[in-house]
Parts: sequence; C-alpha cells; structure tokens
Amino acid sequence: MTADLFSDLQARGEAAVQELCDEAAEETLHIEFKTIADPALPTLTKDDKKLIGRALCGLANAEGGTLVLGVATRKEDEIDVADHPTPIANVQRLRNAVVAMLPDLLNPQHEGILVHPIQASGDAGFLAVHVPTSDLRPHMSVKHHQYFRRTSDGTRLMEHGEVRDLLLAPREARLRLERRVIQTVSSPNGHCGIGIFFDIANVGRVAARNVFLRVGSLTEVTPECAQTEGVAALSRPNGVTVFSAVLGSILHVGDSQEMMHMKLRLAPILPRRYAPPARDYETVDTSQLRSETRWLIGRHRAGGTVSDNLECLHFRFVYGAENGAIQDEEVRIDRSEITNAISISDHELFNIFNPGPVPIPSKEEE
Repeated sequence: MTADLFSDLQARGEAAVQELCDEAAEETLHIEFKTIADPALPTLTKDDKKLIGRALCGLANAEGGTLVLGVATRKEDEIDVADHPTPIANVQRLRNAVVAMLPDLLNPQHEGILVHPIQASGDAGFLAVHVPTSDLRPHMSVKHHQYFRRTSDGTRLMEHGEVRDLLLAPREARLRLERRVIQTVSSPNGHCGIGIFFDIANVGRVAARNVFLRVGSLTEVTPECAQTEGVAALSRPNGVTVFSAVLGSILHVGDSQEMMHMKLRLAPILPRRYAPPARDYETVDTSQLRSETRWLIGRHRAGGTVSDNLECLHFRFVYGAENGAIQDEEVRIDRSEITNAISISDHELFNIFNPGPVPIPSKEEE
C-alpha cells in the first residue's frame, strides 16, 4: 500500500495530493500527514526537525510507510484524515534540507529513505518521504533520544520491552530470485544453445545461511533443470526438484548464488521468400529478414535436434534460507525473452539461409 501511494505521488504529483484531501484519506499504519510550522518559509524550525524525526522513526520501527509533508489533518471518529493541502514554499530547497539532515535523524541510519518533491503552483509544493521496511530496527530518534513506533492510530513512544525485543530479535535475510537468459553456443546451421540461469541474491543487510530453491514446472513440457557447482539437487516424485546450497554455506550481503540452470535449443525457420538460390547480400533487407525469421524452441537433446515447440515456460519457485522468510513466486518466460538472447549478426543470419561464401563488408561499410 505504502509503496503504491509513494509511486502514485511520484507519477501524479499535486493531483494525487488533492485526491487524498478530497477523499479524506485516513492516516494508517503506513501513511502519515504532517505540516511544518510556517509553510511560507522554505526552512525547518527545531520543532519541525523533531516532528519529522519522530515520524520517520515511527515508520522505520514498524512496517515502513510514507510521510506526506504539506497536508493538514482533521479528526473524524477519533481518526486523523487528510483535510486540505498546505503547500510549502520552495519545495526543492526544502527537499534538499531534509535529505541533508537524514543522517542525523535516526540511529542507526536508514539509508533506504527516499524524498520526492511534488511541485504545485510556482516553486511551492509538497514532500513525499518513503520509508522502506528496515532490517536494522530499532531506530532511535536522535532529536528525542527516544524510540517511536507507528501504529494504526498514531505514532507512540516505544516501551522498554519492545525496544529490547527488537534488539534481541534474530535478523532475517532478504532474498530475491533473479534470472539470466543468455546464448551459450551457436552452430553454422543457425542452431543456438540458450541457457536460463536462476540465482538467489541477498538484497538485505544480513548474511543468509543455507539458501535453497524448490522448483516445479506448471507446463507439460519443460527443460531439464541442473544444479550448478556447490549446489545439491534432490528430485521428488511429484516433479518438484529442490536445490540446496552446501550445508553451512553463507550468502553474504550483496552477493548472489547461482542455484540451477536449464538448457534450450533453438532452430531458425526459413521465411519462404528468402529461400535459396542465394541472393546478393547487398540486395537483402536484413532487418526485415531478421524480423520475419521464426525460431523453433525446444529442449536440448543429444544430436542437436529440436523436437518441441515451446511457447512459454511457467514455473513455481519456493525459495528462502535458514534465517530468511520463505517466498513463493510464479515465473513465466515467454518466447520473446528467449529469442532476445540470440546474438547472431546479419551476415550469420543471411549465411544460414544462403549457404556459401558471402563477402563480409569492411568496417567502413558496416
């Protein structure tokens, strides 16, 4: 929700702010509205800095969220709702001031905070501040020397027990599934080998222990999956294969672990109007030839044959780590993503359909 709001504010600007006021949007666990002491001045008072520090601290110690500066609130059934816009003078200058003071607001710092200016009339406007979920909780508000947490009905001072629980809580690794589709081999007849590699990346702030990846195909025909070096594979009767890093392995922050790959073989289908006999290369529209060439996509088989014609690969992945949340993700790989990995030059493509020597132009002609 909060990421959607921040994206909407970035995309629609003042219209999105006005819509929040028109609809009397409620403050929630993830959304907070604030005004500064004097919107006519592009400077922050001491109280403004404390107000912003408290709000960011509260969001960082909860589930993250978005702070909108320049929106006044009113009470409806004991809930704060957006009432009317209060644009802030020289919002770009204010944005720079907020960014500059971020390192001094929270301890430990939260480097993922984003500050976006929203232009209104003239140089006035609003600020949207996005606070992602933090792996480094608890954060202390430096201006208060206290810990705050955002709840569904406001930002409150944290109890000693809450701070202690966060300090002693086991740290979770944050993982992301990534894939690479690359050409691995090619042959004179145009057949290409395509490899699809799946990695687990550590995108958090905590090292991950013993990562794993479970994969099951949601299509009838699927390429064979193979583990990479340093990864063990276990096939189960239901068609699911589990890939696990070597027991005791550590995936450090910012690193990725290649878990498995699959091989495809592609064969070009000749456009009829380009059929032999061979033509003069200079008279052929190679861009049109390339766009009209179709590719038969199949599983990699011994002897280099292509017997399938796959339109889409569809998988269900479940992945995680000993100290990371388990994530469930469906992945579709369509033929355009596969064929975009083919790196065959115009000359190579022409030679496939017109066997025989073809003069290669000089670098100046290319």
